[in-house]
Amino acid sequence: MPHELDEQADGKDVALAIGEELTLTLRENPTTGYRWDVEKPGAPACELTSDDFVPPSGAAAGAGGHHRWRFRGAKAGHADIALTYGRFGQTGKTFTLHVTVGG
Repeated sequence: MPHELDEQADGKDVALAIGEELTLTLRENPTTGYRWDVEKPGAPACELTSDDFVPPSGAAAGAGGHHRWRFRGAKAGHADIALTYGRFGQTGKTFTLHVTVGG
């Protein structure tokens, strides 16, 4: 079962099997200087496998889009995935997932 998570998953516990993937998608507007930064990638239980920005289709210049990360359960254990959102040098919102990877 693929795990597709968004803002609503903040602070939640997620269970993954080794090799199972998790996709996290959060709104982002880098054109205004606001970006998500990964503070904790879930290591060593998880590994970040992709990190990309998805612009809105057909939107006006300066419109925000979505940032998408894919994580994979790498080895049994517990870890946090933590991100912060803000402009360079500033911290605004935070987002955290508590991940348990089982064998």
